[in-house]
Amino acid sequence: MRFCSQYFRLALIALGVLSSGDAFAICNGHYGLKINELVANPDGSDSSALGEWVEVYNAGSSQVNLAGWAIERAKSSSSNWSARASLSGTLSPGEIYTVGELNAPGAIDLRLESGEKLDFGNAGSNADGVRLVCDGSVADTVLYGPANVGYDDWQDDSGLVASDDRLAPKPIEGQSLARIVDGVDSDDSGADFCGSEAPSPGGENACDAGSDTGDTGIGPQAECDGDVVINEIMTDPEGSDGGYEWVEIYNADSIPVPLNGWAIEAAKSGWSEEVELFGILPAGAYLLIGEENVSGGVDIEASLDFGNASTSSDGVRLVCGDGVADTVLYGSPNSDEFRDDGGGVATSLAEVARGGQCLARIQNGYDTDLCGLDLAVVEPSYCSPGGPNPAIEPPVCDTENTSVI
Repeated sequence: MRFCSQYFRLALIALGVLSSGDAFAICNGHYGLKINELVANPDGSDSSALGEWVEVYNAGSSQVNLAGWAIERAKSSSSNWSARASLSGTLSPGEIYTVGELNAPGAIDLRLESGEKLDFGNAGSNADGVRLVCDGSVADTVLYGPANVGYDDWQDDSGLVASDDRLAPKPIEGQSLARIVDGVDSDDSGADFCGSEAPSPGGENACDAGSDTGDTGIGPQAECDGDVVINEIMTDPEGSDGGYEWVEIYNADSIPVPLNGWAIEAAKSGWSEEVELFGILPAGAYLLIGEENVSGGVDIEASLDFGNASTSSDGVRLVCGDGVADTVLYGSPNSDEFRDDGGGVATSLAEVARGGQCLARIQNGYDTDLCGLDLAVVEPSYCSPGGPNPAIEPPVCDTENTSVI
């Protein structure tokens, strides 16, 4: 009996193993901005000390225009959210923007004038909160204190009332609430934040040994943790390749994945590093790495040199540390004996995309480690760099001269 791989591809889609979903987006796509550290209870009287501050960190891969962004706070005494400061300027990947009251320590990017206050709550008997919003959308929320359920019932970024075990610690005088890993956000304030005895406005966070740090579910440096795959590739742009190649990766997992230490590699006769990655890839998010002339722009701009598999197999892979997260091999024969993610010499190879066509996963993020089954060639007008792949109609099987059992 001879199988038709296209029928098998259709079966994979019908199984609905993984929903393709929409590209993860918060506040016009700038999902990387996070509240990273804050002081709600400075030394002395809050009202006279004027030492409160909050730090915003860009854990994404794109520069963000801060026009329209604002800091809001919620206190049990007010029972609602109130705008405290409007941001301005731009924030590049890996940079920090700090808002502080008149006497806040350190280099403050936006220092409030006399009479202006952040007025964060100290969560005396129940939860208070600080959040980051833009254009009416909530980008990030930090809730802290001893209790929330049955009091103000503040919602976290999951859209649900935060249970008491999902609250960051109550602020202690002179300490900060700091993300355990800069920029890493699981939408669980209790897991993401510690009480820090070493506040660091504008600098790297320092969670103290023995503090209530919770568990983020991921470490500061992921070692191929998370279900991150190569989702779509442009290896042979129409015309000259120079300046137009790109590769898209997708986080099919339910947790964010830090990309520091990860890289894209390409193979013609052997593997070589093309570009180092950085930032944090949220669950369900796409990251586009490409050259300077890619239409619509890219998240990480880099010079690429993908093979066109003219005479034998070429490949692109995603690596982290000493591990390989995902490998895409295309073209035949595999005369260089490149290995697939199962560890053996690959025999299932994707087709070759030519002249502006893309090589795309049939179902976003779904990976059997068999490139010939997982990926298909997409015509140029259906390529979708930075977003979900189009629904791919499998070609009709040529049943001529096949036997049926």
